[in-house]
Amino acid sequence: MSEQLLIHRQGRESRFTLEADRLVIGGSADCDIVIIGIASAQTFLMQRADNGQTWNVEALQDGVMLDGHLLKPGEPAAWPIGAALSFQDVECRLPASGFHQKGRGFRKKRHVMAACLLFTAALLLLAGTLSGPDDTPQRQIMPIASSREDLPASAVAAEISQSLRLAHLPDQVTVETAEDRITIGRPDVRLRLEDKARLADIIRTISRRSPLPVVDQTQLTSGLQGFVAAVGYQPMKFIVGTDGKRYREGDLLPGGWRLQAIQDQAIRLAHEASVELVPFGRTQGSADTNVSLRLMPHPEQARLR
Repeated sequence: MSEQLLIHRQGRESRFTLEADRLVIGGSADCDIVIIGIASAQTFLMQRADNGQTWNVEALQDGVMLDGHLLKPGEPAAWPIGAALSFQDVECRLPASGFHQKGRGFRKKRHVMAACLLFTAALLLLAGTLSGPDDTPQRQIMPIASSREDLPASAVAAEISQSLRLAHLPDQVTVETAEDRITIGRPDVRLRLEDKARLADIIRTISRRSPLPVVDQTQLTSGLQGFVAAVGYQPMKFIVGTDGKRYREGDLLPGGWRLQAIQDQAIRLAHEASVELVPFGRTQGSADTNVSLRLMPHPEQARLR
């Protein structure tokens, strides 16, 4: 039986076959085993011990506990069979089944395989000696490589839908399968930065084993509709946010968006290549539709007129 890693989260259990001697586990797309819905970072490293039978674990961030003891990042520790490794809302275990059996028979299997290879080589050598030069068949040696077939598009779409639920993305973010692509969301569905980042991690992780390209049709939004409580145009432009702070053009607003310009009836926001125009107006629960606050000019400027 192959060695496995059991991962429990939110009442669900997943089993992963340990095919390599060194594995990185976490929530980012560059991990060997990706846990959807947790922080996008590498959480811990597991590596086979020198004896070839047990595993060591090393925390790559704070908050990782092994059997109730907090692990210090960067310091490897032995991971006993059955001991719980926990972080955030995740619990990982190495089940007893398969490990002891493999540990006892590891060297024996190697000896048996070596003996079989030697016996096969002897048979081939004998066949070549007995056959004449004319009746020796010409053979093409084909290397045998393990290959994994891509999952069907329907299975990938179902996995994406489950990942979206685990990541607590809005219900409007749906998954549709077409002949040439798998689409997520619609152009009228707008997501904030944190939701966009979680969705990007899901797409990067699943795209590696999808037979069709995965296309994100959602749009980025600042989520700052109704944020402007007041706006001033003289002697300089500024806005007052619902957080009570004053912002000028060029300042960074909550959520990572920059106030690019203050216009007559809206503010223009920018984040990397995305630009959004947020109009002034009444927000839900507000009775005043005019948030504009035009200040009088400075007295010295008034005398100059």
